[in-house]
Order: sequence, then C-alpha cells, then structure tokens
Amino acid sequence: MQKKSPLILVLIIALVCSNLAIKSCFSSLETNEFSIKKVEHQKPLLELIKKHIPAKLDSSKILLDSAQKQYLNSDDEYKISLTSLWAIYYMHVGKRDSSLKLHKQALKHSLKANNEVWQLRQLSRIGRVYVEIGQLDSALVYLNNGLILAPQLEQPDVVAMINYDLAWVNIRRNFSDQALEYIQRSEGYYLSTNDSLNLVNVYNAYFSLYKNNGDFETASSYSRKAIKLAIESNNTQTLSNLYNNLGVAYWLIINDYDSSRYFLLKANALYDLDIKSSNYYLTNLINLGGMEIQAGNPQKGLEYLNSALEIVYPLEDQFKICALTINIGLAYVQLYETDSVNLYLEKGIQIAEDIEAWEFMKNAYYGLYEMDSINGDFYGALKNYKDYQSVHSKIASENIKNRIAELEIIHETTKKETENQFLISENALHEKLIIKQRFVYTVIIISLMILVVFMSLLLRNKRKLRRLNDELNLKNLEVTKKNLIIEEKNDNLELQKGELIILNQTKDKFFTIISHDLRGPFNSLLGLLNLLEEDFNELSDSEKLKIISRLHSNSRNTYNMLVNLLEWSRTQRGLIKPEFLSIPLFGSADSSITFLRQRIDDKKHKVINEIDKHFKVFADINLLLNIFNNLINNAIKFTPEGGEIFVSAKRIGDLIEIEVRDNGIGIPIDQQEKIFKMDSSFSRKGTNDELGTGLGLLTCKEFVTLMNGSCRLESKEGQGTSFFISLKSA
Repeated sequence: MQKKSPLILVLIIALVCSNLAIKSCFSSLETNEFSIKKVEHQKPLLELIKKHIPAKLDSSKILLDSAQKQYLNSDDEYKISLTSLWAIYYMHVGKRDSSLKLHKQALKHSLKANNEVWQLRQLSRIGRVYVEIGQLDSALVYLNNGLILAPQLEQPDVVAMINYDLAWVNIRRNFSDQALEYIQRSEGYYLSTNDSLNLVNVYNAYFSLYKNNGDFETASSYSRKAIKLAIESNNTQTLSNLYNNLGVAYWLIINDYDSSRYFLLKANALYDLDIKSSNYYLTNLINLGGMEIQAGNPQKGLEYLNSALEIVYPLEDQFKICALTINIGLAYVQLYETDSVNLYLEKGIQIAEDIEAWEFMKNAYYGLYEMDSINGDFYGALKNYKDYQSVHSKIASENIKNRIAELEIIHETTKKETENQFLISENALHEKLIIKQRFVYTVIIISLMILVVFMSLLLRNKRKLRRLNDELNLKNLEVTKKNLIIEEKNDNLELQKGELIILNQTKDKFFTIISHDLRGPFNSLLGLLNLLEEDFNELSDSEKLKIISRLHSNSRNTYNMLVNLLEWSRTQRGLIKPEFLSIPLFGSADSSITFLRQRIDDKKHKVINEIDKHFKVFADINLLLNIFNNLINNAIKFTPEGGEIFVSAKRIGDLIEIEVRDNGIGIPIDQQEKIFKMDSSFSRKGTNDELGTGLGLLTCKEFVTLMNGSCRLESKEGQGTSFFISLKSA
C-alpha cells in the first residue's frame, strides 16, 4: 500500500516555501540590515550577536541574555536593535508568535523615537513573519505600508526586501503575473549591487514560481543558477537549502525518486553540527522521510521522521510535533502495524485538537479509517470515516470565512476566478458522487450474481447457503451506509451553496461602498483641496475659512462612514467577541452625548438623557457605546437644526428597552423594512448633506445580536424616528 499522504505534502510544501524567506531575512541582516549607532561598549556585542544568528543559536541566546542586562540603561536605538535581534532569534527556534510580538514591540519603539528608517525596517520584518505563518492578508498590510513609507527615506535595500516578500505572497496566492513583477524589481536591485547572496534567494523565488506553474524545465534552470552562485560564494547553508528544494521538486512534480534522493542526501551531507539544531536540517529530515515513504520505503522513511521528532520535542513546537506524530502514524499504516498506527495517530489527534490543526486531524482520522478497513473492522472504519468527514466539513467552513477577508483586498477580477473555482469544485464533487453511485450499483450487481450462485447450490449444502446469506446481508448494510454518506454530502453541498450566496452579497456590498459611496467624498475633498491650493492668494480669508469648514465637515463624514464600514466588516468575519459586564445605562449614554457634543452644537440640537440612573444591563461596554454613538449620530444627521433628541429607557420584565427618539425628517414607510437588511440597505444624505451608507444601523443590529438582544424602529415621515434596543437587565 503506497498511498500519498496529503498531510506530508502540506507540511513539506509549507516548510520548503518558508526556508528561503527566512534565509532572505538573515542574509539581509548580514548586508547592512542594521544601522546601529551605539556607544562603543554596546555596538560590538550587537554585531557579535548578528554574526552568530542563525549559525550558532545556543551562543546567540547567551549573548542576547548578556545584552539584555544593558537594556534599561541604553538609548532608544539600542533597545530597538536588541528587541529586533530577539525577534529574529525566536523565528529561528520556531517560536513565530514570540518573534511577531517582539517585532511589533520594536515598531512601537521606533514610532515613539520618531525614527522612520527603523519603522520601515520593522514593517518589512513584520510582513515577512506574516508571510512565514501564512497570514497573507496581514502580510500585505504591513508590506504595502512599507512601500508607502520607503520613497521618502532612500532605503533601496529595504524596498528590495519588501518586493521579494510581496513576490512570495503572490506565489502562494498563485497570482503569477504579480509575483513575476515583484521578483524582477527585487532582482534589479541585487544585480545593480552585485549582491550574490540575495540573488540566490531571488533565483529560488523564480524556481518556486515556475515550478508551481508546471514549467519544471525553466524552474530547474533557475535552481542551477542559484546553486552555482552559492558554490561560488562558499555559502554552505544556502547551498544545502537549494539542494533540499530541488530534491523536493523532483519528488513532488515528476516523481523521480532517485534524483530526489540524490539531491536531498547532498543537502543532508552539508549540514554541520550547529545547523543540525536548526529548522533547515529539520526540514531536510522531514522531506527525506516523506519521499522514502512515498517511494515505497516506509521503514527508511520512519528513521528520518523519528530523527526529526527528536529535534522537535525540545523546541516545544506543538505544530511540528503534531505533524510529525501523524506522519509517523501514516507510515505505520503502510507497514500494517496496527498498534503503532493507533498510538501515533490518536496522540496526534489530541495535539491537533489542542492547537486547532484541523488539516492534520483530518488526515489522522483517514489513516485510522484505512487501518480499520485493512483489519476488517468495518464499524470502527465507519466511525473514523464519519470523524474524517466532520473535520473536513469544519475545514471547508473555516476556508469560507477566511475567503471573506481576502475578498476585501483582491481586485474585482478575482470574482470570476473564485466563481470558476467553485464550479470546478462543484463538478469535482458531482464526479465523485457519480463514481460512488457507480460503485454502489456494481456492488449490488455483484451481490445479485452471488445470490444466484448461492441459490443454485441450495440443495447441495444448506449450511454453506446460510453462511453466504450472512455475507450478503453484511454487504447490503455497507451499501446502505454508503448511501447515507452520499446523502449527507449532498446536504453539505446545498448548505455551502447557501453560504456562498450570503458571502457574495457581503462582498458586493463592500465593493459598492468602496467603489461608489467612498469615491464621491474623496473626490469632493480633492476638489476643495485643489481649489485651495491653486487660488489660495486670490481667495479672501472668509472664503478660505468656508472651504476649510467644508473640508472639515466632509472629512468627518467620510471618517464616520469608514468607522462603520470597518466595524461592520469585523462583525461579518466573527472577529468581535463580547465581554459581558454589568454596565450603568445613564453613564454610557452620557459618554456618547459628550463624544458627539461638537456635532450636536454644530446643528444646534438639544439632546436630553432621560434614562433612570439605577438602570443597568448585561452588555459589552465597547459594543454598547458604539450602539449609542451610531443611534445618536443618526438622529443628529436626520434632524434639522434646532431639533430635539431624547434618550430614554424602561424596564420590561427581565429586559430593559432603550429608546433614541428624534423629531427629524423620519423614514418613508416603504423604506423602513430595508433598514436592517444588508442586501438592500437604505441610505441617504442627512439634513446638512451628511454622507451615509446605512452600515451604521446594520452595525448596531449586529452588535445587539452579539449581546443576545433585539432591535426595532418606529417612524413617521416628517415627524421623527424612534429606535428601540432591548438588552437583559443586570
């Protein structure tokens, strides 16, 4: 049995893709990565630490501890340098969360010190860490912010690194054209500076790009260029990683196990004692283990994987421990060693559940299903297959949620690609369904043929007929179970279609607001600024003041619109988790009135807080304040100057109903049902031409729902509007 393990492929590809990105980080570290200007007794220590990372991690840790003792009595630049070095050290030992936290701390120090050069470098490094952990949306935010800041600072080396990281983001998204453009920009700088070390990384990025596109010939030509440069520069560590990546390519793309083994072993031979404690050596062992198992040498593959597991355990990297444990269990499936399969896979499932590694858990259940099937334990196999399907459905659901975040920043044309991909997936599911149905029909036909044979032998051997009838009943039971599984898959497919429709509505709403509702305000702002710039000397002071006043009003309106958009977006992605406390209502409403006082005074409104000071509700304070802000701001917007707004509350059983009432222009009755609907939200300008998208009220509804409350409205056109919010009394 030589079945490819999806988990092995996923782990290897993730590690291979991350190796060169990490390598790029620290090669750049050695080539003017830091501009440390320290007093003489501090600078040599930091330079020594840089030389030890990543070659000698144990020594690096000792030196970092020594440097930390000088932290409190040092200047800002020394603190930033040391914090960044700690972050790089943690990345090399596999503690990515700690690395990300420290890089963000270094960015905070840079902002406080007003050091834009260090800000740029920290934005670049944070983006790189997000690339390494696969959070590509977050990586894009930091890397693009770096590109915005860079032109002012004349830091071409950092710009080249950012372009390199953006190339990897697009390689992982399979956006080949964009990836190629970023790689070429990075390559141009490194060619101009004759930076052979970073050119190796650039050629490796070309290798991954063309490999992913199926052009192995072009990919291998870039790999040979990178290997040649690494040999010329006598960079053993980089050379070993290149051999490792080429070996993986021969294995996964063209299934040439002999060539794969040759390059992977060449890489293994180059790792020295210091590097054998690093992620590079660990990656090589995992690749050798996965390749040998797939090549039909599970015993040899187990030796490599067990060696890797011995390295991972002291690092306490639960992600890698989980992956290796499950892969070892899957290898034992090929050796038909049931006890070892159960031991490793069940242990792997426990770790996967703790760290929420659902992909690993799914493959572990599938391995248990295969082992039970081999052993004839059909009831155990059915249970594990159901668990496999359950985790698979959970992964599919998580993938749909993650896709929402991507749709916020991907170009409009991605919509068609997404729809095409869904159709392909749907067709694949239908094809699988047809194959399973054909299998069921085949089993039924075979069962009928067997039944005919059994009946012809009835007179000769009654005992044999009874035994054969029992076997037939068992097969019929299996067919019934498989039919149930097929029906369950059909139900899941319909559910996913419904979820996709909702997601498309959400996406369309975002694009409508961004492309239409936000474009107008910004065009207005740009027009006023252009007028002020070109006719500044010709305008009188009163005219200038009038334009500035309009700029202030438009900016404030646009800001409010963006706040509502972002808050609503967070609710749609499930990022807001309410923390319930007992909150006084009067003070919360009063805080919102104070917050909006400028707007109230601008329109000469009178806002009256009539809430009983003893009333309290169980709610999240931030969500409650946001609701008050939106409802009172809405009343201000749609009430003419000199109007009145009342905020009151009354107890209804164990609930408290809050009312925000105005005497404004009201809402037409045929539009009221659209207020709380995302797909047909009602929006219009305020009495002073204030902008609106309708998202403020949608956000209110989402927040009230999160706090287990309800909302409604009453309005008469021309007579005012009342919004009611019901929350549990405290």
